[in-house]
Amino acid sequence: MINFIMGCDYYVVINLYIYFNDNEYNYLTIELERHKCYYYYDEYGEYNKYREEKLDEYTKSILRPKMKPMIIYDNHNFTKLSFETMYKSLVENKINERNKKWCDVKKIIKVERRYERI
Repeated sequence: MINFIMGCDYYVVINLYIYFNDNEYNYLTIELERHKCYYYYDEYGEYNKYREEKLDEYTKSILRPKMKPMIIYDNHNFTKLSFETMYKSLVENKINERNKKWCDVKKIIKVERRYERI
């Protein structure tokens, strides 16, 4: 059996960033979702004299995150009960791996990142 690995043009990744009290830049990342995505160039015909400029605009717009960052946890509390239900055990496992406790957690933010495949 032959396995083919399909490439992609760019990724859309949803992460949780867990920030700790001891340092704003000291954080853990939990990847929640990763999607392989492709550009669709059909509307930018081969003979269009503005093609390159439009392709650049299109690429920039596609790589701009569509989801605004969400604060999931702040001031030692989840900002919504549904966030606690969805993420508490996942975050707890991750912080326990680093010998941290909930009292060490300053903030948790859910962020979408988009970037081209290299």
